[in-house]
Amino acid sequence: MEQDNNKLGLIGLIAIVVSSMIGGGIFNLPSNMSIDAGFIGVTISWIVTAVGIYFLANTFSILSDNNPDLHSGIYSYARAGFGKFVGCEIAWGYWLSSIFGNVAFAVLLMQTIGYFYPVFNGHNIESFIGGSAFIWLMYFIVICGVTKATFLNNIATFAKLVVLAVILFFFAKGFNPHTASYDMLGKIENLGPLTQQVKSTMLITLWCFIGLEGAVVLSGRAKNPKDVGKATLLGILICIIIFSALSILSFGVLHQSKLAYLPNPSTAYVLEVIVGKWGATFVNVGIIIALLGCWLSWTIITAEVPYIAAKDGVFPKFLVKTDKNDTPTASLLMSTIAMQLAMFIVLYSTNAWLTLVDITGLMILPPYTASTLFLLKEVRNGNLKDIGSGKIRMAFISGLVACIFTVWLLFSSKMELLLISTTIFSLGIGVYEYSRKEAGEKNIFVGKNKVIALILGAIGLISFILLISGKLNMN
Repeated sequence: MEQDNNKLGLIGLIAIVVSSMIGGGIFNLPSNMSIDAGFIGVTISWIVTAVGIYFLANTFSILSDNNPDLHSGIYSYARAGFGKFVGCEIAWGYWLSSIFGNVAFAVLLMQTIGYFYPVFNGHNIESFIGGSAFIWLMYFIVICGVTKATFLNNIATFAKLVVLAVILFFFAKGFNPHTASYDMLGKIENLGPLTQQVKSTMLITLWCFIGLEGAVVLSGRAKNPKDVGKATLLGILICIIIFSALSILSFGVLHQSKLAYLPNPSTAYVLEVIVGKWGATFVNVGIIIALLGCWLSWTIITAEVPYIAAKDGVFPKFLVKTDKNDTPTASLLMSTIAMQLAMFIVLYSTNAWLTLVDITGLMILPPYTASTLFLLKEVRNGNLKDIGSGKIRMAFISGLVACIFTVWLLFSSKMELLLISTTIFSLGIGVYEYSRKEAGEKNIFVGKNKVIALILGAIGLISFILLISGKLNMN
């Protein structure tokens, strides 16, 4: 049985949520958000995103409070709501999403280090070796114990919040209302209707919030299960303020036409306009701190999901192995090896960062959608405990809005990426079949599971054939 001192308190859970969302990508927000949108469009986009993300976070908060026995959140919700096969597919997709996401951190870290040492560019052999070294460094940190790793993560989270606070202070100080008011609707630059501007930025804003479920995934390690919901909502509030301020305030420093063409990390160049050359160096150091903290959080999360799924019998049994620190050693090692293999994308993709971001963002949407559907099912079946009718109504609204939000984003994605992700999800069929045979089950695919497996497998096979024939493009 776990000792209480190996559990996570409220501060540790908030740090996991914040750190898993605040990675190096946010330092690209000033340029990424302004490519196709003006000041008003960007502001509306953040408001819409804040509403959608609030309901998604509230979905996780309600599910966590109502189901404290469902450890590992996202996987557990899918399994409890829709059976072990769907649970396995969700765990498989979520795990691979986090694998690709961690490799994206390696790519961006090498690009950032390249600011100081130009030999690293994010997609050469030097970057491959450097990124691989950091992947294994994270492995050895987490293998020392989740609690010790979380302590380091708390320090990293505090450090990057300080860095961001300094950046936002100077952004606010350098904010000029006259600059911000220039072409607020994007008419001079022909950015199109306001609705089009908002839509063009939504995928970017949503990418920023991947990781909001960090506390839910680690709910089994919380000292107090009620802290999980609090940590999720507080973490979201902190990040909404930081992300929106970073992109909105930059319009008061440079016009949209200049922001849009800044090189990455664009935050560095905005700060340089305000304070001089040292600003770019400061931001790049901040990116390294942010990336390492975010990467550490995601390494912990990545190891947790296969471990819980294996305990449930939908992933291979060997993944349940832990050490004296209660660290899931086998799952952590398998995840690290998978990251190492995924690093080869660095060598074969000229735009590895965007390729990995696209795959990560799309692969995580089905797990999010499954959680929202589980909440709606819980409301319909009357399974919400000890809460009044008003809170039940709020739970229904949260689940419905969050579901619409994630499904809209899923089908707004490129068809090529949808098909490629289907191929990846279809590989989970073999994982489930092996695991259930290992558990002694004979009739594995029956009823609706058989239908789901056949449809998913067929689409996955067709997509794979299109991919190897060159008719689908990974970039």
